Amino acid sequence: IILISCFCISSASIVLAKNKKETDLIVEADNSIEYFEKEKFYLASGNAIASKDGLTLNANQIKAFFKNKDNEIEYLIGKGKVSIKNKDIFGKAEKVVYNFKKKIITLSEGVQSLKTKDVLIESKKIIQFDNLKKIAKSKGKVKLILKNKTKVFSNELSASFNKKTNKLEKATAKGKVMVVTKSEKSSCDIAFFDKKTNLITLKGNVIIE
Repeated sequence: IILISCFCISSASIVLAKNKKETDLIVEADNSIEYFEKEKFYLASGNAIASKDGLTLNANQIKAFFKNKDNEIEYLIGKGKVSIKNKDIFGKAEKVVYNFKKKIITLSEGVQSLKTKDVLIESKKIIQFDNLKKIAKSKGKVKLILKNKTKVFSNELSASFNKKTNKLEKATAKGKVMVVTKSEKSSCDIAFFDKKTNLITLKGNVIIE
């Protein structure tokens, strides 16, 4: 038998601080918001929304976890039709985890997508975006769509973005790579994209059709 201490608020919103500020964590939900004291987390259900520091997470269900010592928000977990937005970064998945200390967004389950000002990354396994280093990494039938509509398919992708503008600077695709442009289709082992030259370099077993 497991005893869980919790408080339940139905059809509510709650501000997890004394005064409502942009730096506070604000949680809203249509159905209920429960606080599990022993486990140190809030559970929001039904069209749940959590926002803090300019970041907004929407999901069917959201868990907000806190540190034991100072009750500082540690991370969020959203499940079911999840979307996350932070300035120019927009992500979608069936599960999203956001770590406030490391500023890392992890998208998994279902089909994941990460959109910036100039590119779209899609995957069927996982996408992780480091909002401090501005690096995205993805695995599992990854698709990168550039601003000029060029598509890069691969097993793995690593992409780095400008820290001020969030625009793509470089990308490396590995494993069963296929590059599709308006005029041709190419395949290789590794492909490199550099925004400075706006060129994609192909390496290993290159075939151009």
